[in-house]
Amino acid sequence: MSVGRNMKPLVILAIASLLILWGSAVLCNAAAPSAGASDAVWLRYMKTDYGLDEKDLQPLRASGMGWPDIASYLESLYPHAPLTIGTDDFVRLADASGMTPLEAIEAYKLGVRSHIDPAWLSHLDSGV
Repeated sequence: MSVGRNMKPLVILAIASLLILWGSAVLCNAAAPSAGASDAVWLRYMKTDYGLDEKDLQPLRASGMGWPDIASYLESLYPHAPLTIGTDDFVRLADASGMTPLEAIEAYKLGVRSHIDPAWLSHLDSGV
């Protein structure tokens, strides 16, 4: 029984290391597209980062704004706080919420993708 308890922190740390590597890859992909990117690429970015569809962006496009201008404008309205994922954060989330390490990874994945605090997401499942 004590071997299992000693292994839990090691498993959590190993998974946290993988999560940190995955998280930095996601954050690298979260940058705005280049100015010459196609409309489809920009629309996908606007949908993913801001939840806006093409019809939501039509007034800005009609006013003569280009995609980089719209992205800057939206960033000024809804700034993306820099998100760093540390091993301590991951271990704390898993221990404090009673989540399994795999559930904590999923909370962090969704948190990074949606720019939402993973600790807040962990309370949704528990009904708190």
